[in-house]
Amino acid sequence: MGLKLTPFELITGSFAAFASITLLAVAHHSGAVENKLVDALAATDAESNISSQLVWHAWEVDGQQVTLHGAAVSVEAAFQLVDQARAIPGITQVKQQVALVPPLAPCQQQLLQVTAVEPIKFKVGKAEVANASRYVVGRMAEVLRHCDANVEIASHTDSRGSSGANQDISQRRANAVKAALVQLGVDETQVLATGYGERQPLVSNASSEGRDSNSRTEVRLLGGRV
Repeated sequence: MGLKLTPFELITGSFAAFASITLLAVAHHSGAVENKLVDALAATDAESNISSQLVWHAWEVDGQQVTLHGAAVSVEAAFQLVDQARAIPGITQVKQQVALVPPLAPCQQQLLQVTAVEPIKFKVGKAEVANASRYVVGRMAEVLRHCDANVEIASHTDSRGSSGANQDISQRRANAVKAALVQLGVDETQVLATGYGERQPLVSNASSEGRDSNSRTEVRLLGGRV
């Protein structure tokens, strides 16, 4: 059984947007323009109750263009979030790529709760799950073994180092989490491992606090299995 997504795409003349399990914003580069737009998108998310209606979402900024990625049980919330983002000065184009998923089953809600409480951490500079995070991975595996849900392990870095090195370690870290889940009895076709490097920051990378927030690994619900 494989992953099933039903994405749709909306391109308007003035802006682009995307969404995730926890609130997050995404930037393709770490330049001053992108940092400002990422902070503006994060502020829009914080002030809006629309984003809470999405299963997960993330913003990806490329220059003055923005793309909204995510999953939702209806398209209305995604359209409203794009409309709000379009009003941000400096954005020239909006794209939307959101997968439609059925209403969450209890086990899927439980999975989101487990991953929201404790972040997945790695040994410094390595693609090896830290000992302190193995309990969280174990709880994830327990839920997934008894849940009709596909998930993506989405690993991110901050902007320090080269984009190539950041992409590489983020992919290896996502692979490490997937491998740990499979070792614990999760079907490997149930889990998609994706490294995003520095492309999807939650906030700008201008401060050490921002860089710490952006270096993270998330679990994104992709919908039911087929």
